[in-house]
Amino acid sequence: MSGGLKLFSGVGTSADDARNKYRRMSPLERYKYASELLDFEFPALGSPLCQQIKALIELRNGLTHFKPEWDTERVSHAKVKELLRGKIDRSPFLPPTESLFPLGWVSHNCAAWAVRSTVRFILEFERLSGVEGRLETFGDRFSDDG
Repeated sequence: MSGGLKLFSGVGTSADDARNKYRRMSPLERYKYASELLDFEFPALGSPLCQQIKALIELRNGLTHFKPEWDTERVSHAKVKELLRGKIDRSPFLPPTESLFPLGWVSHNCAAWAVRSTVRFILEFERLSGVEGRLETFGDRFSDDG
């Protein structure tokens, strides 16, 4: 199929090729791709905003697809713990001797951080893209003050 629309650089013109590449993208890469289609500059994936979302995605994946690890082999748990350092306070109900992941993040503080981070990301994406905002009228409910 020559002369077709190239949705991705380095990919053939097949819509199936483009769809398969899109499915393999991380959520942040999908937003970056959407920004290219809408012709606006997406924040760098290393920006603080994107790092918050990356940490949230890793936390979600770690909790949803939880696999126990021995104390001496906490590789994926340590990765999530490092991403969340300084973003969320340890649950006050977890004894200091307990491992931080996953129970250390089961708290109101974690839920509030997740919602605030998500809302900030959505509002910024809407602002940059010029897409009509759906959360703007509720933004004050998600502020750091509230």
